[in-house]
Amino acid sequence: MEEFALSEKELDEFCYTVFKAMDALGFLPISLKSREATPSRLEKYPRLLLGYLQRYDDSIIAFKEWESKLLRDVPSDDANFRKDKYFGVVSNVEKWLENHKDMFSGRNKKLVIQHLRGSLYARIFAYMYPRRAICFAVSDEMRDRKGSYEEALQQFDNIVAQSRELHDIKGIMDDEEWNMALTDAKQIFADASGFYRKVIEGKMKETKETIEGIEREDDYYDER
Repeated sequence: MEEFALSEKELDEFCYTVFKAMDALGFLPISLKSREATPSRLEKYPRLLLGYLQRYDDSIIAFKEWESKLLRDVPSDDANFRKDKYFGVVSNVEKWLENHKDMFSGRNKKLVIQHLRGSLYARIFAYMYPRRAICFAVSDEMRDRKGSYEEALQQFDNIVAQSRELHDIKGIMDDEEWNMALTDAKQIFADASGFYRKVIEGKMKETKETIEGIEREDDYYDER
């Protein structure tokens, strides 16, 4: 148990690397209130990777199977865009596994995988919540000001710093976690420019069940 406890930091790093790859490829919904944000949908690809890691003694072989499945499932209309732009993010998962082979081998392997499966939804939620909250806080503030998406990009940091809601969220995170979330949120805000532009223009209404007006979340990612 002591050895496992000492690995918690590495487990957090592993999950962050996996979730960021999923987010970059569009496998995490743009909002936690989307119909897509069910536990089964959020956990699908991380659980698949854990299944491969449990099946194979070699974590890189497990990764290669998971990577193949992940990239095959990227929506076909913009697959080349996402694969070209974010292949390095997916490759970061392989690099992490290569540098931490002992995490998913030997006597700790079963215990680590059981722990991750049991805590997976909470970990995904903890990844998504601050990043989505930052993006919505910026877009909602700019909508109230009747500003533009371009102004939101320019004033992103100032809006975040002045937000009472985000101040509360920042207060429960350590500085490193918050800075990572802020950096990621800026990237998400840029990549999903079509969606956040519509929020700022008042063309997207958020509800408890869904984000009204979304037919396909993939349509809101900028293909620059």
